[in-house]
Amino acid sequence: MGPPSIAKWPNSKKSVFREQTKRREQKKHSQCQVSQFTLDGNIQFGEVQFYFLSKDDDEDGDQVAYAVISAYGPPNAQMLEESYQTLYACAYLGQESIICIPFTAIISVVSMQPLPCLEGDPENLWFVVEKPGLDDVQLFGYEDETI
Repeated sequence: MGPPSIAKWPNSKKSVFREQTKRREQKKHSQCQVSQFTLDGNIQFGEVQFYFLSKDDDEDGDQVAYAVISAYGPPNAQMLEESYQTLYACAYLGQESIICIPFTAIISVVSMQPLPCLEGDPENLWFVVEKPGLDDVQLFGYEDETI
């Protein structure tokens, strides 16, 4: 005898099941690499699906790196204005917004976290979290002189 179907469970168990499923999906989504990039002069955010190399016809056959990205929608204009341009809350569009960009268009790696909904707020919004201080860091190579 298998587990009872969801239709036979009491309403409270249905809601717990839905909430747990929603949290699992959010956790899975939040573990992806999200990048900040420029496209047509505008800063956008997107979830990197994969990277690949391709030969560029313009540069003597050199290989050029590209990223396939699932872009987020534009920031919610009302929230952006009310937060004095500090809260970038975007809807995740998933497979509807797949684009291919040159790797050099990526500015930084950021985190997109689910925005807690208040009454009257739109649902399925994610907000940008940047790591403060990463812009100030420079990476230098180290060369061992003993070799």
